[in-house]
Amino acid sequence: MFARVAIDSPLPQLDRLFDYEIPEDLAVSPGVRVEVPFGQSTKQGFVIELSETTDWTGKVLPLTGVVSEFRALKPHIYDLVRAVADRQAASFGDVVGSAVPVRAVRTEKAWLAGLGHGSSSSLPDLTPIAAPKLAARIVEPRSGLWRDELLLLAAQQLKDGKSAIIAVPDFRDIERVAQRASELGLDNHLVVYRAGTRTENYEAFLRASTESPVIVLGARNAVYAPCEAGGIYVWDDADQSHTDQSAPYATTREIALIRQQQTDCQLVFLSHSRSVAVQRLVEINYLQESTTAWPKPAVACTDGEFRVDGTAWLAIRDGLKKGPVLVQVSGTGVARSLYCKACSERATCAHCNGPIWIDAQGKTKCRWCNAFASDARCRVCAGVEFRFGKAGVVRTAAEFGKSFPGVPVRESSGEVKSLTVSDKPAIVVSTHGAEPVATGGYAAVVILDAADALGRDSLNATEDAVRSWANAIALLQDSGRAVIGGVAGQLGQDLSLWQLAQIAQRELVERTELKFPPTIRMFSATGASAEIAALRAELASDEHIELLGITPVEGGESRLLGRFRYAHGAHVVGLIRGVQLRLSSGQKRFNPRSGRPVRPITFKLDDPQVL
Repeated sequence: MFARVAIDSPLPQLDRLFDYEIPEDLAVSPGVRVEVPFGQSTKQGFVIELSETTDWTGKVLPLTGVVSEFRALKPHIYDLVRAVADRQAASFGDVVGSAVPVRAVRTEKAWLAGLGHGSSSSLPDLTPIAAPKLAARIVEPRSGLWRDELLLLAAQQLKDGKSAIIAVPDFRDIERVAQRASELGLDNHLVVYRAGTRTENYEAFLRASTESPVIVLGARNAVYAPCEAGGIYVWDDADQSHTDQSAPYATTREIALIRQQQTDCQLVFLSHSRSVAVQRLVEINYLQESTTAWPKPAVACTDGEFRVDGTAWLAIRDGLKKGPVLVQVSGTGVARSLYCKACSERATCAHCNGPIWIDAQGKTKCRWCNAFASDARCRVCAGVEFRFGKAGVVRTAAEFGKSFPGVPVRESSGEVKSLTVSDKPAIVVSTHGAEPVATGGYAAVVILDAADALGRDSLNATEDAVRSWANAIALLQDSGRAVIGGVAGQLGQDLSLWQLAQIAQRELVERTELKFPPTIRMFSATGASAEIAALRAELASDEHIELLGITPVEGGESRLLGRFRYAHGAHVVGLIRGVQLRLSSGQKRFNPRSGRPVRPITFKLDDPQVL
C-alpha cells in the first residue's frame, strides 16, 4: 500500500502530493500526521489518501513513522485548504496552519483516551430565525441584537443535529458572543477559537472535531473548523480583521463561500451595514436579501466648519442627562499629525517620508515605520518647532474633560482596551472598532472627523467609514440619538434615512465603471525593481491580464499591479505559480522590517491595501 502525503511546507516546489510506501508495521489512515524522508532530512505532512498503486517511476521511499493516530486533517477540510490555496496562488503549507493548529501532545493523548468528548446537555427552547440558504442580512442597529441573531441561526442547526460556525472579526466580538451564548443556555454546546496558548488552541480544535453537534465561534480560523457544519454565519465581513495579513491573504468571506460550495451548507452574512462585495453577490442573485423592516435610528448629519458643532454639542449635553455618551474619533494618540510652526509644512519621517505623530504615551514617532522622531526637522525651512494637527483620541478626551467638568471621561482604543462601561453618565471617547458596550446602551453617539474618514487614501474609504459609524450607532439606547459631523449631500441623506444598502449599491456602480474590486479581481507583485520589470515584460502579452503599472514601495522595491476577470482566475494562478517555481531555487530576498528571508517576489491576490 502507498500513502499520498501533502508536505507541511510553504515552498512552492513541495506543493503537490508525494507517494510513500507504507511499512507493514505501520497503521495509516487518511488525515493522520506522518513523518517522511525528504532529501537528507525528514519532514512532517498529512496522509491525504491511500492507494494500492503509484505513478512514480523511481524508487518509492517508506514512511518514517506516524506522528499521531488522530486524524487531524479531515477530507473535507483538506479539500477546503486546497481550494483556498488554488484560488489565492498560495501553497498547501501556507493555508494548512490556519486549519490545523500546532499539536499539543498531552492534550491530544487525553482526548484519544476518551476525555472531554462531546456534550450530552439538552438544548434550550429558543425561537429560531428564518433565513434563506444563501443570504445577506442587515441587522437592526440595536445593542446586542446581532449576537442573538447569530446564535439563534446557529441553534437551529443544533436542533437539526448539525454543527454551526460563527465567524466574527476580533476578540471583543468573540467575548461578547460567548457571553450571550452562556446567557441563552448554549455555553455547553459552544467551542471558542481564541488566540490562546498552544494547549488551549489545540483543545478547541479537538472539541470541534467531535461528532456531536457544536457551535464553533472564532475569528478567521473558525471557518476552517473540522466539524460537519450545517451553517456558516459571518458577522461584519468587511472588517479588516477578516483578512489574512500573510499568505494566503484570503478573507473570511471568500473562504466561507468556498466551503459552502463544497458542502452545500447554509451561509448567511450579517452586518449593520452592507459591504460592497456582499452587495455584488446580492445583485447577481447569488445571495438573497434577508433584511426585515424595523424602526430606523435617529441620525442627524451635519457639515459645519467646527469639529464639534452645535448639534453635536447639544447631543452630548442632553445625552449626559440620561446616561453615557459615545464620541467616536478617527485618530489615535495625542495628535494625528504634526505641522511646522513656521511654514505649516506637514512633518515627515527622515527614513520613510511617513507622517510624524504623537502616540498615547506622548512619544513623537513615524506613523508608517514606527521610528522615533524626537529630532525631526522641517524639510522645507529646517524648523524644529511643530504644532499639533487634528486631535487624536487622547487629546480629544482631555478637551472634553475641560469642557464638561465633573463628568467622567474614558478613553478606548487599540492601546487602551475597554469592553464595557456602566449606565452612569460619562463621555467615552473611542477610536473606530474599539467602542465598549454600555449597559443599557448609549444615550447619544457622536461621530467626529467623518470627513477625514471619507477622505482617506483608500478605495474602501467610504465603505469602511459607513461600517464603523453603523457599528457605533448600533450601541445606542432605543431612545438615543446620533450625530455624524462632516457629512452632507446624498451620503448624509442615506445615513439619516438609514439606507445603507443603497450606499453599497452606489459604491458598486462606481467601482464597476472604474473596473475595480469587487467587480474584478486584482493582484500585486512586490520585489526587487529588476525582478518586477522582468515580470511585467513576461505578463504584458497575456490577453487575460490588464497590467496597471509599477509603483515604488518601502525598502527601495517595486510593486506591479494587475487585474483580471473572475473567470480567468485559474489561468492567472497558473502563471503566478510558474513564476514562483522558477524563482524559488536559491534566490533570496529579505523583509526590510524583520530581516527574515521571503520569496523573491511576493504575490498577493485580492490585496485590499493596494488601492
